[in-house]
Amino acid sequence: MMKKILFLLVACFHVLSPNAVQPAIATEALPLYTDSRWIVDETGKRVKLGCVNWASHLQPLLAEGLNKQPLDVISKQIVAMGFNCVRFTWPLWMATNDTLSSMTVQQSFESLGLLESIGAIRVNNPSMLNLTILQAFQLGAEAVHKANPNVLTILSGLDFDKDLHFLHNQPVNLSFTRKLVFELHWYSFSDGNAWATGNPNQVCGVVNALKNKILFVLDQGYPLFVSEFGIDLRGTNVKDNRYSSCIFGVAAELDFDWALWTLMGSYYLREGVLGLEEVYGVMNWDWSGPRNSTFLRRLSSIRSAFRGTYKSQINTVR
Repeated sequence: MMKKILFLLVACFHVLSPNAVQPAIATEALPLYTDSRWIVDETGKRVKLGCVNWASHLQPLLAEGLNKQPLDVISKQIVAMGFNCVRFTWPLWMATNDTLSSMTVQQSFESLGLLESIGAIRVNNPSMLNLTILQAFQLGAEAVHKANPNVLTILSGLDFDKDLHFLHNQPVNLSFTRKLVFELHWYSFSDGNAWATGNPNQVCGVVNALKNKILFVLDQGYPLFVSEFGIDLRGTNVKDNRYSSCIFGVAAELDFDWALWTLMGSYYLREGVLGLEEVYGVMNWDWSGPRNSTFLRRLSSIRSAFRGTYKSQINTVR
């Protein structure tokens, strides 16, 4: 029964290296565990995750942006912007298609007509092109494993990851402990058109509905990871602007771990458009720097951990 209503994610968080700029979590404190509703290191100190999503699950089957900047440059940008981990999206459907795993990165891009991107990757990340898709993912997996061989296990719910109400009567029963986290996705469009037409204060009351659907796991003693939230960083989307005040307030009140959507300033190919701009992305279109520095400063207000285990020694995003 549970297998039909939950899908299991093995969350491969790349916790940034202590050799990177302004490290947020020292790798000697890994692996990560859970202690009631908090994520902690092996010494029992709370580790608040302030992550950014980096997509690699779309048609080209390669992490976005490698045609724009070298991998090392992008990684250092992530740390410089204050994030302490990366939620790296993987194309799980590739596991059901053997032809994809044996295809090289260059062949994948050629099949989509992305010749310009091939040339750009050859300049910025030449070693990637001749790897098979499987090898490219193994390379990423090895890097993640080296940083953290004991990953957390994240369970997602129904209705685009915002409904776990069925757990009220049927709790999860697992063979392991201190590794289970639940996740929530929440955007302005998760609430239909409410943020465009309703009173923002009243619409923010949707949090009360979320308490019954998903936030109750906090009271049950599990961490909640808001693994996707974000807004249009051009500042012109009325719904997103209204919603953002709500999500920032809720994030501060509940002090949950989070991952912003998204890192990408643009895509190789999305919705049939080459180089489509991602207006939710913290990077600008050519990945040369932040899109909206004001938003990054605002984001700093929810990076610090306000509660949790060993508060005086909490590890947070710096």
